[in-house]
Amino acid sequence: MSLYNQKRKEAARSQDDELIAYYMGKMDDMRNIAKKVTLTAKED
Repeated sequence: MSLYNQKRKEAARSQDDELIAYYMGKMDDMRNIAKKVTLTAKED
């Protein structure tokens, strides 16, 4: 996830709104996967 955060920072510095949105979406996806795995592990 730190790679996506680094890429988002670079996009912010270059003021590339499309890339910012792309990497924010990727980070959201990663958080959702982690949350799903955590919740699934607690159910077992």
